[in-house]
Amino acid sequence: MVQRVDKRTHQEDNTLDMLVDGNGSGITSNIRVVDPGLSDHFLLMSDINARRPKPEVQRFSFRNFHSVDPVDFAANLKMTDVYINPSDDVDSFCSQIQSSVTAVLDGLAPIKSRKHSSRWFSDAAIAAKRT
Repeated sequence: MVQRVDKRTHQEDNTLDMLVDGNGSGITSNIRVVDPGLSDHFLLMSDINARRPKPEVQRFSFRNFHSVDPVDFAANLKMTDVYINPSDDVDSFCSQIQSSVTAVLDGLAPIKSRKHSSRWFSDAAIAAKRT
């Protein structure tokens, strides 16, 4: 870390205010010390070379279970192996349940995918930007 202020920031020739960044980071430039005449402290100004982080895009998958009619679901499930020809082996039966239910749901409520960008600003900021 390097102190970037090399001038006095107080009327009594002291450097009281600091601007610190990583050595060679280049994040600060055009550092100025200005006396606005409002206080015994001077105003420290700098350009900050920072970039807004790229939004992280997340993918997620879901099913619209609200669109599934329970009567249709039961009728379709009765036509699968888990109902017609259930396995005697517990592990196989569990696999039958999983594959049968998944197959029925694929027909009634297929998996949908969406992307969501986790932006660096809040929902309130997004709403304000739209108006």
